[in-house]
Amino acid sequence: MHGTTDTCRINDQTLTDDQVEFISLNLPSSCTSLSLSRTELTETGISYLATTLLLRGNSNKSNLKFLSLYSTKLTDEGVRLLCRALIDGQNTKLQYLYIQSNETITEVGAHEIAQMLEVNQGLEMLDLSYTSIARQGVFEVCKIVGDEEECDIEVFGY
Repeated sequence: MHGTTDTCRINDQTLTDDQVEFISLNLPSSCTSLSLSRTELTETGISYLATTLLLRGNSNKSNLKFLSLYSTKLTDEGVRLLCRALIDGQNTKLQYLYIQSNETITEVGAHEIAQMLEVNQGLEMLDLSYTSIARQGVFEVCKIVGDEEECDIEVFGY
């Protein structure tokens, strides 16, 4: 892992599911920012991230505030796993979620995000730019954040 003790970056790597699990289980509690940009994560890898990092948010073991999954081939199912963990764990510590440049995220993923935002209101920034979310999905998320008229798919900050 590269970075300071509060910022952990593992970008431009090919990671196996076992490596993602290892990272998830062994991320220092001092790490508040995790970037796995351009790492082609599988749904199994996303599941490890969701269950070990986000669900443990209720404990003192995770202080993760920033998660970047930019261009990781994240799918609607991966978004569902992340959102379920953010609902079930109610990890209010996570403030920034960057899942842009994942073209396989559609309005199905947007629906999951909207459901999560209804319950977990800890997010301050959500980047959905360069996904395949259509107008209806954008509207659904905008409706939750209360910005239906001026909502922009690229970055939601609220």
